[in-house]
Amino acid sequence: MLFSRHRNLKLTALIMDIVLILCLTAVFAGIYVEFGNILFLQKEKEHQRLIQNMAAMIDDFITREIRQVKLVMPFVDNFSDEDGTGNPWKDIPFLQSFFKTDTRLMVQHIYFSNNHTESARNIDLSKSRPAASIIRAQERQTDILMPIHTSLITGKDCIGFAFPFRSDIFVAELDINGIFDLINRTELLDLYREAVILLLKPDSGEILFRSSRDKYPFGEFSPQGQKIRLENKDYYHAEKILTELNIQLVVLTPERYYLENFDPIKRYLIFLMIIIWGFYIFRGIWTNKSFYIPLSDFLISIKADPMADVSIGSAYLEWMSFEKIYNNALGEIKKVSNDLRLSEEKYRTLVNLAPDGICITSFKGDILFFNDTFKKMFRHPEQDLKNKQIQDLYLYPETDRPRLLDRLLYSGIVKNYDLVLVDASGSKVYTSSSHAIISYEGQKCIETIVSDITTEKEREKEILYLKTYLDNIINSMPSMLITIDPEGRVTQWNTAAIKAVKKNAGDIIGQKLWDISPYFAKYEGEINMIFETRRPKIFHRELLSNGEDRYFNVTLFPLISNGIEGIALRADDITEIDKREQQLRQSQKMELVGTLAGGLAHDFNNVLTGIIGTVSLMQFEIQNDGTIQTDELVKYLATMEKTGQRAADIIRRLLTLSRRQAPLFRIINLNTAVRNVMDICKNSFDKSIELNPVPMEETAPANADQSQIEQVLLNLFMNACHAMTIMKEKKDPWGGKLTVSMEKRVVGDIFCNTHPEAEKGEYWMLTVADTGVGMEASEIEKIFHPFFTTKGPDQGTGLGMTMVHTILMQHQGFIDIFSRKGIGTTVNVYLPVAGEMAVQKDGCEKSDIIKGSGLILVVDDEEMVRMTAGRMLEKCGYDVISAEDGEEGVRVFKENQDQIRAVVLDMVMPKMSGKDAFIRMAEIDPNVKVILVSGFRQDERVREVLELGVKKFIQKPYTMEKLSRTVNDVL
Repeated sequence: MLFSRHRNLKLTALIMDIVLILCLTAVFAGIYVEFGNILFLQKEKEHQRLIQNMAAMIDDFITREIRQVKLVMPFVDNFSDEDGTGNPWKDIPFLQSFFKTDTRLMVQHIYFSNNHTESARNIDLSKSRPAASIIRAQERQTDILMPIHTSLITGKDCIGFAFPFRSDIFVAELDINGIFDLINRTELLDLYREAVILLLKPDSGEILFRSSRDKYPFGEFSPQGQKIRLENKDYYHAEKILTELNIQLVVLTPERYYLENFDPIKRYLIFLMIIIWGFYIFRGIWTNKSFYIPLSDFLISIKADPMADVSIGSAYLEWMSFEKIYNNALGEIKKVSNDLRLSEEKYRTLVNLAPDGICITSFKGDILFFNDTFKKMFRHPEQDLKNKQIQDLYLYPETDRPRLLDRLLYSGIVKNYDLVLVDASGSKVYTSSSHAIISYEGQKCIETIVSDITTEKEREKEILYLKTYLDNIINSMPSMLITIDPEGRVTQWNTAAIKAVKKNAGDIIGQKLWDISPYFAKYEGEINMIFETRRPKIFHRELLSNGEDRYFNVTLFPLISNGIEGIALRADDITEIDKREQQLRQSQKMELVGTLAGGLAHDFNNVLTGIIGTVSLMQFEIQNDGTIQTDELVKYLATMEKTGQRAADIIRRLLTLSRRQAPLFRIINLNTAVRNVMDICKNSFDKSIELNPVPMEETAPANADQSQIEQVLLNLFMNACHAMTIMKEKKDPWGGKLTVSMEKRVVGDIFCNTHPEAEKGEYWMLTVADTGVGMEASEIEKIFHPFFTTKGPDQGTGLGMTMVHTILMQHQGFIDIFSRKGIGTTVNVYLPVAGEMAVQKDGCEKSDIIKGSGLILVVDDEEMVRMTAGRMLEKCGYDVISAEDGEEGVRVFKENQDQIRAVVLDMVMPKMSGKDAFIRMAEIDPNVKVILVSGFRQDERVREVLELGVKKFIQKPYTMEKLSRTVNDVL
């Protein structure tokens, strides 16, 4: 009944109370039994202690008496008691007899108090029980305690002691009653009232002593520790055998003694159980009256009329509150029921107005309910839909319906399930449906919400087509295109990128960009910065080496679309464009050199005039005077050296402008570049042009290629020069003022907004201003277009400003141009500020000649150079041999390799170049020490030879001091 489906609350509570009372009764019974066992064990321990105490007391009695007998022994041979005084055993009240035996166990002499007769002589003890003890005492010569026996002397039960003394054995016999008196006198019997103490003979069961006058047949005793019944009384008994005395000690304890402590516990437990039973009976009556009866009245009332107010009539606050709350809730239910009815009407209206189709079907598929949207979606008449099953609308009912039911029964609800249905005309209707199991009209049904997604499906096809089309476009692009997410993982990678990196797209998508190839690692910091600033970044002429050197313009720009953020990397291959650009740049350099040729020739003629004029003066003085004064000779030589250095400097600058090489970026001083170009312009420009450089006191460090920066400045200076001369009208005055200045500018957000190429930070602003013809705004817009020029025919190619713009982009810089027609033009060039420059060494070398010794080989195709270098080395203490080309130099080196300490080798020679000659010499002697000499600057060709193992490089012309120091450094 307790676990039946329809339970009775009152009966359940009664059963639970009874079960609880029975459990408590079982617990109390267990407690009673457990405590009883504990008390019983305590009594058993007390009985064992009683036996132990009795045994110990008997042992003490025997020990005390035997000591007194041993004290008598020394006096027994001389004992004489005629007057009855001085009896040596008068303090031994239980001594029955004391006699001496010989080795045959014959009694020789008996000592009695007040007995001097010899009638007890020659008694034979060999057949008696003490015989074994006497013999053992003789053999061991030690004291022996004899078990209880009947004395042959007195005929009484006694215990004996055998003492070896000299050659005899003395035997003392004590009356057993002495032990009995001792037991009677002790307080042990008072401590264990009701207990009976017995001393028995173990073999016969004869009772020697009992503490009670009642008779106890020992043969009826049960095993020790068990209950026995004697003369209508129940006893528990314990026993101990006193082996040496051959006595059995037995203690009998009445059962009543064991149970005397059980009664209070039993009374307390019974009393407690009566209280508990009474409490539960009272609680049952009270619960029935205060809870079950009002509850029954409440149930009867609501069964009669569920919507009627209830009156329970109980005096308890809880029932009164329940009655009030229930009646209030009933009022709310009536109100909510009315609202629910109105809401249901609204719900039906909303369902019919819902944009999605809604229907309710049975599990068999019968359509039980549908809204207007559902009817319009499939264009069936209402009566036709009521007569159909939902699977009749499925395009694939054999597969779609069972699969849907399986998922629905498994999870109870199915969302966003794609179904292809058909309308009344047989057309496909693509739907996204949601299904749930509900209760409808008393049965489990399926509620379905259907959304028509036919239009979306068609759009998906279009989107897929567009995506494929865009992928084809992206993969057809010659430029690398890579997109990454904010974590740096690659999301898209086109065919050009796959070919450039030579990895499969499947191995790349999802990896971090900088982990794919070392080429992309340097952009990690820039990518993180773009995510923060949302500004694009362009890198010009980036080298990608993957089997061959290719140059790319790399653009990084942020992406954001529909909440998807990322960065796109586009890399355009400009290798071929760069080659053509280098050719155009070289062509433009040659144009500049041609433009400057007149001025350079004039400057170079001035230098030659100084040298040739000084030589003619020296020849004149020698021819006319025969000698030259020392101070005059020093002055002439100083003039020739100075003009020679000036000629070398002109050639160096000309080579700097005209050479063709890859950009060499390093920290340079922009002030130095400005001075170099200004020095060229001083003698090349028309004298009507006033050069006005505004010097800058501090060093201007920038990470740049100095030759390209000088080319930029020369282009700007040349344009300014033309604007103030050849581009002017005939009526306008010839010439003008060219001002060059530089300052540091800090670029902020406002400046960056108007200059997309700029980034926040510090820039050097180098300004070139002229007072020339100026330009219109429309001309400024085209100034950077290739082949666009404002000059007249045959006055320019239109490539100068294009080269300027390209070079500045490669240097992360930019340019601003301000101009007004008839007033002039101001050009501002911006270059990023670099770190501190290293301290430049003083260009003036020490003039000390460093001497040495050994054989030096000089290889040069110019006889004058060979002779001059040989004479310099001989003056420094070296032996010199020479060769006029590379082949002869190799042959001479091979013949004298053991003596040659160093080789001074020209780079450009006929038959065999200096590079090839060095390679052949290194094959002969890998440790050969070579100094490379050339009239060209230290460019890529020179660095290539130095990387092969050449020790030093000297540029022509060189001095004796520089040559001696270089040879010394090599050696």
